[in-house]
Amino acid sequence: MHNAASVLSTIERPLTAITSDGDAAWNALERFLQQLEGGRLAPDQYATTLGAIREATGAAVVFLYSPYVDGVLESVGNPAPTPHWCREFSRALAVELPQGGLWRAPDFGSRPVFAEGVPLATAVMLPVEAPRPAFLIALGPAAGPPLQESDLRVLRVIWRLQLGHGRHVRLYDKLKETLFGIVRCLSTAIDAKDSLTSGHSERVARIAVRLGEEMKLSRGEISDLYLAGLLHDVGKIGIRDDVLMKPGPLTPIEAAHMREHPVLGERIIESVTRLAYLCPAVRGHHERYDGKGYPDGLAGDAIPQMARILAVADACDAMMSDRRYRGALSPDRIEETFRNGAGTAWDARIVHVFFACRLELYAICQRGLGQSVYMAVERAAGGDASGSRVGSRIHRRVPAGLQ
Repeated sequence: MHNAASVLSTIERPLTAITSDGDAAWNALERFLQQLEGGRLAPDQYATTLGAIREATGAAVVFLYSPYVDGVLESVGNPAPTPHWCREFSRALAVELPQGGLWRAPDFGSRPVFAEGVPLATAVMLPVEAPRPAFLIALGPAAGPPLQESDLRVLRVIWRLQLGHGRHVRLYDKLKETLFGIVRCLSTAIDAKDSLTSGHSERVARIAVRLGEEMKLSRGEISDLYLAGLLHDVGKIGIRDDVLMKPGPLTPIEAAHMREHPVLGERIIESVTRLAYLCPAVRGHHERYDGKGYPDGLAGDAIPQMARILAVADACDAMMSDRRYRGALSPDRIEETFRNGAGTAWDARIVHVFFACRLELYAICQRGLGQSVYMAVERAAGGDASGSRVGSRIHRRVPAGLQ
């Protein structure tokens, strides 16, 4: 039979009450906030939250009891009481403190033993939603510092932080779904505008991604490239059909109308706040490195890098594809065109990257919108695809019976 002292010595962390070490609670809160900001709660949201409460209060055990299922949803700590003990204690405590509060054992002789040889001296209980009504309970053994009224406030603060973060995540997920719907609709609208070039935007996006990978760009930059590639021609929605689908050469007036599509695309994209940062790439993908492009006549590195990459990707797919006025060009012809245009039509550095991976680019074929779009949209929504934006990927774990 273990005595109380020997059992308490097995507790993972020395019991430290907030009253005896004020820094303990602040340090625990700071670490918990870092976990929230870094999106590191999933898939153990409740366990992590209860662990932060235990660390901040110095409690031996913290558990979440649901009267709805009459069971413990989550428990952290050592020594751990049995589920039966937790149910019985929670029921009794809920009757005695229906609004929650601090509980103290009357005297040593009548203190309940919550683990082998470990009598209970204090407990705090907080009614919570998880997502149905439940009770958050922390236990303080007789051999450790007693829990205080201040610990109840710690429970409330940490639980509210977790709830607030959960609401943020749900809104964030809805935002991602909305953005994905917008991107999908715009991409579909571009394809529907001209069936001959259907899939062009998807291929340009994938070619741009491969170029970005070869250039060792960050994951976030590559994600942005993918979205910009999908949306680079969205302005063609505003181009007249007789011009867009004309089989022969365009007249000067028609060509001027066609050259409006980067500006029209920028106007469409900037109206979607979370996609507005892609505007320079969309607007600038027809600029030339020698300054003879459109719509702004930018030259050299004044052209945004994403736009310079998209210009190569766009030209690559255009030359690989059939058009109304010509058939697809051979690889030799494509490579000759890029060699001749390096430093004038396109950034020579990106053309060099094209040659480094051209066989892979030639193999790129049209595919449907898939996981890559979700990843790109997550970054646009504020996700941490590159590590440079604040976001999280918490997935709220709802215990069985509470769904």
